[in-house]
Amino acid sequence: STMQTLVYENYSRFIDATDAIKSIGIHVQANDDGLTKLASKMERVDLCSKETEQALGALRDQVAEKIRVKRLLSRLSSLLELPQTLRLQIAQGKYRTATKNYLSARTILANHSQGFESLKTIETECTGILQNMKQLLTRKLHHWNGMILEDGNKHSDNDTDLLEPPKTMHEIFECVGTLYILLQDQPPTNNLREGEEKDESLQELGTATATATTTALNKEELQSMAMGAATRALDRILDAHMIQVQEHR
Repeated sequence: STMQTLVYENYSRFIDATDAIKSIGIHVQANDDGLTKLASKMERVDLCSKETEQALGALRDQVAEKIRVKRLLSRLSSLLELPQTLRLQIAQGKYRTATKNYLSARTILANHSQGFESLKTIETECTGILQNMKQLLTRKLHHWNGMILEDGNKHSDNDTDLLEPPKTMHEIFECVGTLYILLQDQPPTNNLREGEEKDESLQELGTATATATTTALNKEELQSMAMGAATRALDRILDAHMIQVQEHR
C-alpha cells in the first residue's frame, strides 16, 4: 500500500520524466543530422580552400615579390634623398632627427657603397653634413655659455644665427641631446683587420665616419654646459620681464 501511495502521489512526475527522456532522444538524433551536414560542408570548404590555394598561390608569390621590391626601392629612394633630407631637418632645427636618420643609414651605405659611386658620393656628402652640424652645435653651446671656441676654422661674418642666444629651452637641449647621441655612437671602424686587408675606400669611409661622430665634449661637460646655457637663458628672460614690468609702471 505504501508503494501504491508513493506511485499515485508522484505519477505526474514520472510522466514528465518519461517525456523529457523521449525529448532528449529526439534532440540528439536531430543534432546528429546537423553535425553530419556540418562535416559535409566543412569538407567542401576545405576543398574550395585547396583549389583557391592552387589557383592563386603563384599570384601570391608574385605579389609578395613585388612588395619586397617596392620596399627596397623605397629604401633606395630614402638613401638617394638623404643629403637633402638632412639639410632640411638641420635647417628646421631637428638636429636629433637628422642624426638618427644618418646613423640608421650609415651601416647600409658602408656595406653597399663599394662598387657604387653614387652611394659612395652620398655617404661622403652625408658625413660632411654631420661634421658641419657637429661643429656648429659645439660652437653654439660654447657661445651660449659665454665661451669662445677656437676650432681653427674660418667662419662667415654673417653667421648671425650662431651668435644669437637660444630662443627656447628646447633649442638648448636639442643641441645638447644631438651631441650626446654622437658621443654615445661607436662606429665599427676597429674591426677592419681580421687577417685580410680591406678595401682602401672602406678604410677611408670608417675614418670619415669616426670623425663625424666624435665630439670633444664628454658627458659631464655636456650636462654642465646645458645647465649653464639654460641658466643664462633664464636670466635673460627674467631681465626682459623686469624691464617690461618697469616700463608699464
